Amino acid sequence: SSGQEALEILNNNSVDLMVSDQRMPRMNGVELFKKSKEQFADLKVLLLSGDSDVTMYSAELGEKGLCGIYQKPIDHKKLLGIIYELTSD
Repeated sequence: SSGQEALEILNNNSVDLMVSDQRMPRMNGVELFKKSKEQFADLKVLLLSGDSDVTMYSAELGEKGLCGIYQKPIDHKKLLGIIYELTSD
């Protein structure tokens, strides 16, 4: 429900993939992504955004290891397919 809660989960559990919303209280998804990658370099991260121009983040964050930014609403089957591809190695 928040970026801080996500960081606590990451610190207390083994997590391979994080799917985050861009808009959250007190810490947005981009900030969470940057903080999580500082501590967990191998963590795969997907970002979901309701912003009409999600591509404004893509280049910079892709260079830092973001697996993708997807505009909401996203089809659940498509999201599950993306997750499967990222976790099936």
